[in-house]
Amino acid sequence: MKKLLLKLLFIAAIILLAEQSKAQIRLNIYPLNNAVGVSLGSFKTTNLELRTAIFYSSSDEGSFGLEPEIIATFRISGNDLYRLFVGAGLGYGYNNPGSGYVSALVPVGFSIKPFEKLPEFLIYTEISPAARFYEDYITLKLQPRLGFCIELR
Repeated sequence: MKKLLLKLLFIAAIILLAEQSKAQIRLNIYPLNNAVGVSLGSFKTTNLELRTAIFYSSSDEGSFGLEPEIIATFRISGNDLYRLFVGAGLGYGYNNPGSGYVSALVPVGFSIKPFEKLPEFLIYTEISPAARFYEDYITLKLQPRLGFCIELR
């Protein structure tokens, strides 16, 4: 599964970079989800984001989790101040001491630049329906996200 995820990441990155003449980089922080991410794209049409959630739970004798994801989003409406988007992505979750799971995501959301004097700052929110595949089980989860992004250019 790891090789497939790496191949998909490589192919998506090549397609995105071939399409973009002026790629931008953004650092994304999701404080409500304990996640950080890095986005690459023109943000006018497409966006490729690598993000991971890192968490620790003191219940169940302490557990540590890591959930890396790769998500491609496509603008369906917007201008320089806001962007409505839809996308698709894959993720892998690992909770120690348990085993891992694979997830498929379909994010829908928007981003907005709320301050004229800070054009590189934006607020980002999405709802990501996700299907998690764990051993012989499939679970459905609705993941709301609120993020803050800083454009690094």
